[in-house]
Amino acid sequence: MLFSTRTFYEHYIKSLIQTNIDYITTKQKVVPEANAAYLLEGEAIAVFGGKVDFMDCVLGLGTTQQVTHKQMEKLEDFYHSCNGVPAVEVTPFADPTLLEVIQERGYAMTETEQVWGLNMEKWMDTETDTASVAPVPVRRMGEYIESFQKGFGLEGEGLQSAKEYVTTIFHAPHHHPLAIEQNGKYATTGLFQTMDDIAFLSSTSTKPKSRGKGFQTTMLQARLRMAKEAGSQVAIIESVAGSASARNIERARFQVLYTKMKWDKK
Repeated sequence: MLFSTRTFYEHYIKSLIQTNIDYITTKQKVVPEANAAYLLEGEAIAVFGGKVDFMDCVLGLGTTQQVTHKQMEKLEDFYHSCNGVPAVEVTPFADPTLLEVIQERGYAMTETEQVWGLNMEKWMDTETDTASVAPVPVRRMGEYIESFQKGFGLEGEGLQSAKEYVTTIFHAPHHHPLAIEQNGKYATTGLFQTMDDIAFLSSTSTKPKSRGKGFQTTMLQARLRMAKEAGSQVAIIESVAGSASARNIERARFQVLYTKMKWDKK
């Protein structure tokens, strides 16, 4: 499978949309008070996980088709009906009309992230682990939430967002929460997901006091082994450019597929 090509991107977006459907339908069951919802609009999906959910965004818009103001009105009406803020993901593969339309409608760029990929057919396990990575049972979900919150330095609404997110991924299909323990407590957390022939590696966090011990690299390598065992052809992970996570990802021989931007309605 070729990286950084439209063919792969279209395949990837379809898998990504399905993972988001799994996430929202699960959240509707386990966190009903969040009023999570999604809307399929042509080849795209509008995701609303709740007032404090960080995953709220339109994905896949403009993948193979031009974008119109009529489409955007429908998507914005969806977010307004959920009392949410319209947001759209823009990638280099999107039709130019997407950026034109959202700029005309008063959107502003608020975030950028790099999307990395690794061809699992060429991957070789050469790392030596510094700790043990294990699945997290539901009975220890509270400990996982606490470690996740501290690792990402969350506060305010972020604490509730993390609680809802973690509660959901513990029950969603194809989602596997993992952790590394230090002195009997979770020090590093991570998530492994599969959809079709793609493995998604996400939600990696390490508590401040446990950093510098190689736990992030160990968590990454453990999930790559899982991807290999699952028969995944590609592993995908995201990061902020220039971050410590990005450097760890690059050392693991991932390559940047593209940079994505999130645009919010002002």
